[in-house]
Amino acid sequence: MLAVLATAFAAEAYLNYMGPLVAPNWTDDDEWLEPNKKLKRVARAAGYELDTNSGEYRDFNRLFRARNLLVHGRKETVHAAWDPAVEGISGADSLATQWMMECNPVRAAKLLNSARALIVAIHRASGRFLDPFMTMAEGESSGGI
Repeated sequence: MLAVLATAFAAEAYLNYMGPLVAPNWTDDDEWLEPNKKLKRVARAAGYELDTNSGEYRDFNRLFRARNLLVHGRKETVHAAWDPAVEGISGADSLATQWMMECNPVRAAKLLNSARALIVAIHRASGRFLDPFMTMAEGESSGGI
């Protein structure tokens, strides 16, 4: 769950950071755009051709759906049959909520990798070649150490 939240927070923070750097008419209001609209705006301004049919784009949207499920929690009723006799399936797994299904470790790793791939591609398209995930001491503004 925390990996999904941290990935979503980092991805959106990156878009908020890059927006004013690549889009000359970026305003404070742009920070309030939905994440997928913000992604499209930043990608276009950076010169990156975003493929909205790609797995990375689908995962980006899935990442923010999962984030929204977690931060805007609501009561959820789960309807399923619990059959503990089915081999390889835990009875509890059949009763998982939507956020539980979105936040398993395998899914979290996939969402992280897809978000990272998009961010690196946008970063490079904008003419920035240092790793966007470096620390501030190692990043663009320091001139390198």
